[in-house]
Formats: sequence, structure tokens, C-alpha cells
Amino acid sequence: QLVAAICARWHLADQRRQHHPGFVAAGRTGTGKTTMAQFVARAFGLDPEGHVIYLANRTAAEVLGRRSYDEDGQWRYSPSPLLGRPLLVFDEFDKGGREQQRAALLAFQGDTRAVVEETPVQLRAVPMLACNTYEGLPIPPEYRRRSVVLHMDPVADLLDDLDQALRQLELA
Repeated sequence: QLVAAICARWHLADQRRQHHPGFVAAGRTGTGKTTMAQFVARAFGLDPEGHVIYLANRTAAEVLGRRSYDEDGQWRYSPSPLLGRPLLVFDEFDKGGREQQRAALLAFQGDTRAVVEETPVQLRAVPMLACNTYEGLPIPPEYRRRSVVLHMDPVADLLDDLDQALRQLELA
């Protein structure tokens, strides 16, 4: 579903502007959440470093964009380049601060366009977040309803060697 969503949102964003799902991978450390995201990025020829971001190390302005003065001395909003990528993974979502989480959740509304600081913004990226807890998932219910949620803990034993297997595939 994640692969199909990346293709659909990227190529149909202008025709279908609503109801695009986000993706959530939740579970304890070592269950393959980050590795899965990196693998999907590589499968599309994308650099994981630019598409899988550690949310706690980013400001809300880096996620959404920022206001700055233009050459005429007027305030102008500049959207974050992250929003225009085909895939944007907010890794360790649960470790991000409230402002970073709120900024990241804008991408989970399911729309390909939003208004930020009174400026229309294209949301081309398929959003995914990875967090280390499923119980007490730090995502409001309305965002969970719009997302595909993968609870990694119940399948952890089946995926015990996932990280190692995916790393071997990346090296091949």
C-alpha cells in the first residue's frame, strides 16, 4: 500500500486532492520501522537521508516552512522543501516536541494542498511516521482514521531478521 500511495499521490495530486492516506508504523525498538522506511525510499531511488528525518532534530519551521522578509521588506512564507518530496518519514515521532508533531501532522490530513500562513502549499509527500509505542499512540484519532496503521509488535517475532535481511538487500 505504501508503494501504491507514493505513485498515486505523486502522479494524481492535481486530479485527486483529498483522501490520500498516511502511514504509521508503531512498535518497540528494533521491529523494523526505520529500516522499512529506508528500504522504500531506496526502492524509489530516493536518498533515505533526505526522506527519513528524525523529527526531534527538526524544528516545526523545517518541517512546514518559515516566514522571512522578501526583497521588498515584506513577510513571506516559504514552504519547506520536505513537503514536495515523494516520501516523507517522520522517524521517532514520539520523541518530537509538540510543535514538531503538530507540524508533521499537517501532512496526515489526506489533502495534497493546505494553507499555511495564508499561503497555499502543495503537500506532495506521502507521509509516514514511525514511533516506539502503539499503546497510547501519540496521534489524535482523526489522523489515525486517515492512516494505514501497522502495529509492529505482534509481528516482531516473524520479522526478527527483517533489519538484517533488508540491510543485506541494500548491499546487494
